[in-house]
Amino acid sequence: MDADREVAGCARRRRQGGQVQSVARPTDRTLHLCRDWKFFRTALGRWRIYRRRGGGFGGGGASGDWGLPEKRKQDGRATRARAGTPRAVITKPVNRVTIVRNGYAYQLDPNAKVREVSGEVDMAKKPSRSRSAQARAGGADRRPTDDGGHYVGARFNGPTDAFNHFAQDAKVNRGRYRAMEDQWARAKAEGKRVWFRIVPVYEGESQRPSLINAWFTINDREHSIQIPNESGKKSDAK
Repeated sequence: MDADREVAGCARRRRQGGQVQSVARPTDRTLHLCRDWKFFRTALGRWRIYRRRGGGFGGGGASGDWGLPEKRKQDGRATRARAGTPRAVITKPVNRVTIVRNGYAYQLDPNAKVREVSGEVDMAKKPSRSRSAQARAGGADRRPTDDGGHYVGARFNGPTDAFNHFAQDAKVNRGRYRAMEDQWARAKAEGKRVWFRIVPVYEGESQRPSLINAWFTINDREHSIQIPNESGKKSDAK
């Protein structure tokens, strides 16, 4: 109540002899309250103007689009806008399941296609094969000239699961693909470490890869090769 009286006293004036005189000399507290009162009135006036222009405040936060300086809105997120910079197209990765067998990681998509195989090469003490898995590899897309090839060969302790097999052209299986595996085996015999990553490429819905991309390192020396799954086509090695 005392504060209200001081504010009212600050605003009250009377004319005497053509001059405006204060009722009482204002104290420091009075001057402080007067400044707060002026600030409140100014803020109140601006708020009323904002309301008349259609502004409003939504529950839990301000409503409306306040704009983003030097930014643009994209997919609900603010991203920095750069003149002359092409917009990157971001695609969501296909949902994959990773299965680890015998130290090797296999990534399968929802259609059970192998999308990637990776790991460190290990030599098997006793190689094991699955003739039935080899015979079924490729399903309806298998060709009469195909073998049941391995992503990871039996000599490297490759698993006997179906996902380690694919329909592979017989000449490619016994030719360029085997040459790559021989290179790995020689390196292991010399006590070197071999890491690899294989990415098969498919055409449409086919279960038979049309191309095998392979990257591998032998004691940190990098190699890469593209092996078409067609006899008569040359491989591209680096």
